[in-house]
Amino acid sequence: MSGGWAPSWGLRRRCRAALAGLELPLVGVDIQTVRRCLEAERGRQIELTPVAGSRLTHGLWASTDDVEFVQYERHTTVWHQWLIVCHEFAHMMLGHDADAALSTEDRAVLMPDLPGVDVNFVLRREVYDSHQEQEAEYLATLLMQRIDRVAALPGVTARADAAAVARLMQSLGDVG
Repeated sequence: MSGGWAPSWGLRRRCRAALAGLELPLVGVDIQTVRRCLEAERGRQIELTPVAGSRLTHGLWASTDDVEFVQYERHTTVWHQWLIVCHEFAHMMLGHDADAALSTEDRAVLMPDLPGVDVNFVLRREVYDSHQEQEAEYLATLLMQRIDRVAALPGVTARADAAAVARLMQSLGDVG
């Protein structure tokens, strides 16, 4: 969302409505909470899979008859992984479909772990300035603002200084 791009009012309204429809709890939201709420809304299982190597994208959403598969880059920061996953979740929440059929060669590279599974469609970033990508990126940002990053820090939630860490992160603008 850099380079001077600003979301239109219509895009903002649509994304905020999609977020409100997810019915996330007010506190204690992590990436698994978002996944469970989205599974409940869609009535389908969502599998999150870290991938590494020479993939063509950082994130990917593949839909089968039974399961939604979200792949995200393994070799990046946890925050970036969450953003990638939230971006793919945003595509689901907004009802985006794939722009084009996936070639057999691309399917073999992108989803080597899903042999023999009938994939209905795959959505991956090929262009970054399309309306769907801008919409998904904006909604992913809204989802990331709802994630309680303090709760994800190892060992912090069980300790007495969790409130102090939360206040510090909030003062630094890192907790939405």
